Amino acid sequence: MSDKSKSLTLAERLNSTGNKLSELSRKVADSTKSAVTSANDSIKTAITENKQKRDAKKQKKLEDARYELSSEGLLDDVPSMVALPEFEQERMSIVSEQNDNLIMVLEEMQRLSERVDMLEKRKKNMAKSISRKENVNIDTDDEIKEEYTSPVMTEVIHLLGASLLFIILLLAFDTYLSDKEYMIAGNYPAKIISWFVGSTLWALYLLHRLGLSSNALKLPIIIKFQTALAIGITTAFGIIVNENSMDTISNVWTWGTVIAIALLLTTSLIGFAWKSTKKLVSVRGITEIID
Repeated sequence: MSDKSKSLTLAERLNSTGNKLSELSRKVADSTKSAVTSANDSIKTAITENKQKRDAKKQKKLEDARYELSSEGLLDDVPSMVALPEFEQERMSIVSEQNDNLIMVLEEMQRLSERVDMLEKRKKNMAKSISRKENVNIDTDDEIKEEYTSPVMTEVIHLLGASLLFIILLLAFDTYLSDKEYMIAGNYPAKIISWFVGSTLWALYLLHRLGLSSNALKLPIIIKFQTALAIGITTAFGIIVNENSMDTISNVWTWGTVIAIALLLTTSLIGFAWKSTKKLVSVRGITEIID
């Protein structure tokens, strides 16, 4: 194919080929018409001449007339067959161009078929992605219910129960020591030691449970002991300073339990938000890769 043919679009090439075929048909028709017209004129001329000769010799015998017609070569006056001009070169060029156009049509059909296949694959991938996203949302909801609702509330109830158990035991021990009137150094009641030890153990237990429920609240052992000792010392100091020791104990237990529960709920909510965001980002990444 020439550079000019390559630069044309498929529609232009088809139109050009059709025009060439029309032009070739017109040329063949004109040539045929010209040849037939020439043959008709020659025949008419020969017939006219023979008619004039027959009129001049109509008185002769039939044998003489036949002989004269034969001797004059009536049939020789008929023009020889006219060979129609051959447009073989142009016809071959058109056939070649038709073949090229057919190849281009086949290539276009192949590209369209590949495009359709690609669109079908993309549609299937989109359906799979939507299904996967729905499954992820369902799994996320299940995890929210299983990991962030039931365990957290169970841990909150556990902390409340443990705090209540500690306070009941310490109050019972405090009542026993008060009834016996045990004193330290003759001036301070023995219940100060019991509340110091009890509040320290209670605080240490709360910190231990918080560390088990969330990695973010897991503290080194030394920090746990230091924090528990600080709470125990604060409780003992409040009992010594305040005349009404129950106010100090109530404040320590109430605020300690509230802070522990608040930390537990806060970390669980942060963990839930982080995991939900991470899964959402991963689903979007999978969708972009498929597209």
